[in-house]
Amino acid sequence: MFLLWSAFLLLTGAIVYLSLQDGITAKEQMYKIVEYLQKYTEIDLKDRLGMESADRDQIAYLLRQGGRAAAFFLLGILGTLSVHMTFRKMNWLTKTCITSVCLVAIAYFTEKVKEYLPTRHFSREEMLLSIAAVILGFFFVSLITFLGS
Repeated sequence: MFLLWSAFLLLTGAIVYLSLQDGITAKEQMYKIVEYLQKYTEIDLKDRLGMESADRDQIAYLLRQGGRAAAFFLLGILGTLSVHMTFRKMNWLTKTCITSVCLVAIAYFTEKVKEYLPTRHFSREEMLLSIAAVILGFFFVSLITFLGS
């Protein structure tokens, strides 16, 4: 239990930290990752991403969105597992409702807070991507726990 909650809280903290960065810092970090991938791997990112003339901004954007989806999917899995394993005697529907509200709130607020940060902007599409990924992870675990009970 402790390990699940620790992983969930650590991932939530990392997502919040990355969401609270200003836009310039976030872009610089993504550019470093793109440069690292291009320099130290044999993967041609332009071919891999299906772009004929991709620039650094396009590649960084696609990697950032892929990372966002993966992080929120994992957050949905960890959060749902943590709640379902900790509160085993609670009604399945109650656990599921509480978990979904909490996960969607995290996805919403980590994007909404960007309205108040310099050089950042609120994006409804990015918020919906985060919510969809967290709900997909949540659904995956909830379905397994429902079928297993």
